[in-house]
Amino acid sequence: MDDLDWKRPALIGGLISGIFSAVPLVNILNVCLCLWAWIGGLVAAKLLVGRSQRIITAKDGAKIGLYSGLIAAAIVLVISMPLTLLQMDRILQNVIPIMSGSPEAQSFYTRLQDDPALKVMFSFIVSFVNSILILGFTVLGGLLGVALFEKRRDQPPPPQYPPGYPPGYTPSYPPNYPPHPPAPSGGSGGDQGGQPQEPQG
Repeated sequence: MDDLDWKRPALIGGLISGIFSAVPLVNILNVCLCLWAWIGGLVAAKLLVGRSQRIITAKDGAKIGLYSGLIAAAIVLVISMPLTLLQMDRILQNVIPIMSGSPEAQSFYTRLQDDPALKVMFSFIVSFVNSILILGFTVLGGLLGVALFEKRRDQPPPPQYPPGYPPGYTPSYPPNYPPHPPAPSGGSGGDQGGQPQEPQG
């Protein structure tokens, strides 16, 4: 059974990656290789490391990045698609004159401007591709977060003691202390298997 708490780190990392990647003006940082996705993955990995009692591996980092990325991708798709659709006419009005040197491209954008169904489909495709990019970079952020924040990989596991021992207890034994008492070797006496001795004098 998985002993890690994935929900809170994944949710926080996904919200950071998704919301800040979808909100206009704030999402301008994503020009730098989807920076908000990296940050969300890093935060998710940091929270996972801090809440875990065991060493977090690179596989765990990829998994928390994936969970965060799925949340972020859903947020980006839901928010950015309507925004893209609302801005489509303004964008096309600026793009169509630029495409005057390419009649085929200009014809496509003109047809896109006049067809509402095509605009919806195009907005979905753009938003979906953006969501996939956010997902991928959030996974990379989770991997990087484990590499940066997990410092326990070279430490030995803590010793296991029975219940009731005080914290930090370290048993100490004298030199050459045997781990078990020596077994009886069989001396004199009827119960020990020795030969009875005749009484003297």
